Amino acid sequence: ILDIADMERLIRTRTGPVGVNVCGFRFGAAIAALRPAAAAPIRRLVMWDPVVNGACYIRELERAHRQWLRGSFARATREDTAVQSLGFQTTDAFREEIEGIDLCRIRSAPSQEIMIVRQAGSQEHEMLCSHLLRLKAAVETEVLPDGPLAPTIMRRVARWVLA
Repeated sequence: ILDIADMERLIRTRTGPVGVNVCGFRFGAAIAALRPAAAAPIRRLVMWDPVVNGACYIRELERAHRQWLRGSFARATREDTAVQSLGFQTTDAFREEIEGIDLCRIRSAPSQEIMIVRQAGSQEHEMLCSHLLRLKAAVETEVLPDGPLAPTIMRRVARWVLA
């Protein structure tokens, strides 16, 4: 998360005092929302299918890892999901940090203007929208279609960011 603040400082140093827009996908959206409040404000934030709850995300990764192993030559062992996720090694400390994430408990809005691109019927995304509205952020939503990604959503998001 601190790397995000470092990256922002670098961008601002090179470009001058311009508004920074951020677009985060899944876990990247969670990291953007958790960046230090002391950092310079984000002008607009797009959270694309954001990870809202870290513990749920870890379980999702574990399920995907077990399913991935079923299709491979490797046999799943009890330790596999505790040590790696889809081939990436993880540490207990890393997993604990992710499990502690809950965007519905952040105390300040990561941006005053937020767009959440979400799955239809996602209760956790609806709860996040409500929470961000309570934090006085202007929140817009786009619902992802079933099937292939519609180019119209990409165009709407791009227009919103550039407005």
